[in-house]
Amino acid sequence: MSQWSQILKFLGKFRPLFKDVPESRWQKLLKHDAIHKADLKVKKVEKVKKVKKNSGLSGLSGLSNLPTFQTFSSFRAQHNNSRGPYKGGIRFHPNVTEDEVKALSFWMSIKCAVADIPYGGAKGGVIVDPRKLTAKQLEELSRAYARAFAGFIGPDQDIPAPDVNTNGQIMAWMLDEVEKQANRIKGQKVEKAENFSGLSNLSSLSNFSLPATFTGKPIELGGSQGREEATGFGGVVVLKELLNKLRNPQSSTVIPAKAGIYSNRSPIKSGMTTWAPPSRNQEITVAVQGFGNVGYWFAHFADAAGFKVVAVSDSKGGIYVPDGLNPELTLQCKQDHGYLAGCYCVGSVCDIVNTTVDDRKWKVGVEDRRSKIEKSTNPSSTFNLLPPSSTLHHLSSNKIKGSSITNAELLALPVDILVPAALENAITGESLRNFSQRSSVSQTSLPASKIRAKIIIEMANGPTTPEADEVLNKKGVLILPDVLCNSGGVTGSYFEWVQNRMGYYWTKEEMLGKLELKMQQAFEGMWEEQKRLTGQQVEKAEKLSNLSSLSSLPAFEPSSRFSAYYLALKRILKAMELRGQ
Repeated sequence: MSQWSQILKFLGKFRPLFKDVPESRWQKLLKHDAIHKADLKVKKVEKVKKVKKNSGLSGLSGLSNLPTFQTFSSFRAQHNNSRGPYKGGIRFHPNVTEDEVKALSFWMSIKCAVADIPYGGAKGGVIVDPRKLTAKQLEELSRAYARAFAGFIGPDQDIPAPDVNTNGQIMAWMLDEVEKQANRIKGQKVEKAENFSGLSNLSSLSNFSLPATFTGKPIELGGSQGREEATGFGGVVVLKELLNKLRNPQSSTVIPAKAGIYSNRSPIKSGMTTWAPPSRNQEITVAVQGFGNVGYWFAHFADAAGFKVVAVSDSKGGIYVPDGLNPELTLQCKQDHGYLAGCYCVGSVCDIVNTTVDDRKWKVGVEDRRSKIEKSTNPSSTFNLLPPSSTLHHLSSNKIKGSSITNAELLALPVDILVPAALENAITGESLRNFSQRSSVSQTSLPASKIRAKIIIEMANGPTTPEADEVLNKKGVLILPDVLCNSGGVTGSYFEWVQNRMGYYWTKEEMLGKLELKMQQAFEGMWEEQKRLTGQQVEKAEKLSNLSSLSSLPAFEPSSRFSAYYLALKRILKAMELRGQ
């Protein structure tokens, strides 16, 4: 089933909750406002043989290179702008499809509504492997994309940003190209006006400067301080707000808690967790899959907040440090050596050389356990990529600071907080047998049945499949959804856009301070919506069962993901109603 088909199926669950919404409005919500497509041409140079003398083509005998063109398909999907201009990134990847950008643009509409920022959703992409392009070709491709879609983007229309395999430099090229296109069109209009009116001084008007057309730009071109850290920082803010609620369910740091059916009850349980977090962050363990921008900054701010970050990984694998690692030194070690394995950085020291023997033993152990799994007739009874807990304790008690682990092993760690911050579909609903038959030791996903974390903070887009969602909810694992947890990125982009529009720029401290408040408000909105929906379910159950005691009711509540989507849909549909759509 395609991503967009999965979304439509999921949205079907919400239709009964919006009985008062006209079918025409609901159907408009399910459709995209526009899907733009373009074929982008980029020069390539192919060497050809020199033409022989006396061939009749001697005039061309000096040529050794012949310019030709490569063509790349590209897209820009715009979902719904009832709440404001479209907003969404541009990705360069060989697996980009029209279906993917449609799904991602819808998720951006939801994410912006959850964060309560005045944007609709969009997403763009080019089917290309940027690693196969030269720097010059990459610039040509970026400018070609900007030219192709210049008529559909702008500060009040659609504001792109970096995404997979794109960055601030690419946004800078695109901004420059869009401004050139705008000034070229302006020049044509001025020339016509001069010819018509006889005036000759119109061309002296200043050229367009449109920095608010793109976000995620370099600081020098109007980028925002703190934008690089925004996504990871926002995720940690959400985590702290959640723990505050679990420690004190009646607290509300931003908006006073509304009196309701749960005002005198214990913390929300179903679809969540019965775990009572320790009062000190230092006693809470965190594992982060993905050590790129998002994963690193999440680990950085989690460590700064006192959490014990015990594991991180990248595409090549990861490290497990039971005593807690230093994210900053770990990143520096990875940059110096090219990989995470062996970068066991605790406190202010990295122990690299002394653990190489342990690395080899760990790898052999992984392969040995994998072999046993593949030979087993009952994978569920023998599946355990991690060594037993006694071995993990042995690593710590013998002062061995860490070990190399695969991405799947990281996901299976018995930590308090699991943070998938890398790829989509990291946690699946597949069977253990199918999983065990994979041949690669470095796989990046894990069946939901093997998750041992108490809370999952989704920092990647779509890291949990719908099937895995059901399994985890039944296990009582609390999942905070991606549309909330990683919305710090688009909120940071919103702040950059605001600064561009007013021509006044904040310090990093000011920006992150505003972002913290906005993320607190976003979490509070989701939490209160979940309490309200849960109250409705309890009231329905009371009517059906004639029960008078709430305590005797079975625990049932909408998940955090369901609540976040419901809140977002309600906000979008309200905006559409006010517009008369």
